[in-house]
Amino acid sequence: MSSNLIKNSQTILTNPYAQKVQATLPDSALNGPIAVLMGGISGERAVSLESGQAVLASLKRQGFLAHGFDTATPFIEPLTQLNPCLVFNLVHGRDGEDGKLQGLLNFLK
Repeated sequence: MSSNLIKNSQTILTNPYAQKVQATLPDSALNGPIAVLMGGISGERAVSLESGQAVLASLKRQGFLAHGFDTATPFIEPLTQLNPCLVFNLVHGRDGEDGKLQGLLNFLK
């Protein structure tokens, strides 16, 4: 994993903007598991897996109960069983950026 991705994932979780977003979340939003969605089937799969693993590792280092899911594998049932309080979408390209995954998550909510 490149050190830039690790540095970037740490920055995402500790920069002032992220802290501002975190401050606007209800306390209950951070009191449960976090799902990190990554992978997928697009040509950007490798990048998605790499960035997803970096974010997952960073969340765990910070004490969050975080679980990774590769969306190229059956993930819907395990995701619903986890019942995450937050979902971090790192699926790049088709399905991750075209609204399909967001629509699925809204349906499952």
